[in-house]
Amino acid sequence: MWKHYTSCVKRFEANKSQTVINPDESGSLVSWKFNQDRVREALVKMLILDELPLRCVEREGFILFMKEAQPLFKIPSRHAIREDIVKMYLTQKTYLRNFFGLKGLGRIYSHKGDDLASAITTIVDDWGLNRLFRCTLDNAVTNDHAIKGIMTRFVERNMLLAGGQYFHLRCVGHILNLVVDEGLAEIGVSVRRVREVVKWIKASPARSDKFKETAKLYKVETSKFLCLDVPTRWNSTYLMLESALSYAPVMAIFERVNPAFVRDLKQKTYNKIPIGVPEELDWHEVRRMCGYLKKFHKLTEEVSATTYPTSHTFFKEMCGIFTVIRRLEGHENEDIKRMAISMKSKLGKYWLEDKELNPRMNKIMYIAAMLDPRQKMKHVQLCLKTVYGDRRAAELVEMLKKSMYD
Repeated sequence: MWKHYTSCVKRFEANKSQTVINPDESGSLVSWKFNQDRVREALVKMLILDELPLRCVEREGFILFMKEAQPLFKIPSRHAIREDIVKMYLTQKTYLRNFFGLKGLGRIYSHKGDDLASAITTIVDDWGLNRLFRCTLDNAVTNDHAIKGIMTRFVERNMLLAGGQYFHLRCVGHILNLVVDEGLAEIGVSVRRVREVVKWIKASPARSDKFKETAKLYKVETSKFLCLDVPTRWNSTYLMLESALSYAPVMAIFERVNPAFVRDLKQKTYNKIPIGVPEELDWHEVRRMCGYLKKFHKLTEEVSATTYPTSHTFFKEMCGIFTVIRRLEGHENEDIKRMAISMKSKLGKYWLEDKELNPRMNKIMYIAAMLDPRQKMKHVQLCLKTVYGDRRAAELVEMLKKSMYD
């Protein structure tokens, strides 16, 4: 009988429609029936949530496990799993598009101030929000007009906390992007040379492989490979420069064994200047600039976080940036001095309050630091003294103390 049971092909067919009694999460007994599609969907979700390689469904260990856990389940190939993931993505994408479409998050077709104000007001009404604290936008002039229109409508309806004085917060990431662009412009040729080198090497797998072989001979001590930047995102430029620095010695060797590498780059120009391969002076400029940009990169990562609050960390990092810029203003190199002055001018437009209150600086960033148990008023006062001096710091502290009771 046992021999027949183990060899019978039909027993699996019978079990597919058979209902089994199993305990649920609460311990109660419920009926359960095997469903190939549901188990397959659960497998796809497991691969996505745990970020597992698709190839794991074809490995011996997984096959053995499923054979013991549920022999009725037909394990799909990694290619079939990939198709399932794409289908699940498209399904969820359609669901979210319909969901947010119903909630009023449709596309904004006009970026005029009045049109933006009307669109945002409609969205707020559709979501049923009746109390608002802050709205974060970038620094476009039309956004300033939009904020005025929004505040006029919401103040009349008594929807803004603290009378709306903390409502408009300018995007810190966007401000940092503008400031760093000023600094990168000072070494534009050096940055462009590194960018073109990285672009040439990564243009084909054959070039990348050949460069990696050269790097192995030189024994480069880094696990990072070259990465190409997105010119509109300064932090990606920083990451490109940082990764390229480790391979600077390799470039000198690579250009000797690859005549096309040098020839192609010499044909490119930037502001009528031949680009060519980065020279020692270029690497010196890039190395020096990366040291300065590291502080800005850290602040960008701080304010770009999505899983924890960031307002209370901004003020401390901002003061650190002003300290770095002040140090650069006293540098013996005239180019660095000019860069620091340019960056301070751009940064001061949004954050500096050395002579009078800056309407572009939202005071809630100070207050958030004051309410942080790790900083409190004493630390805020110390930072203000570092940036503005004792007299101006004392005036700002008094203003902040009054704001705490608004």
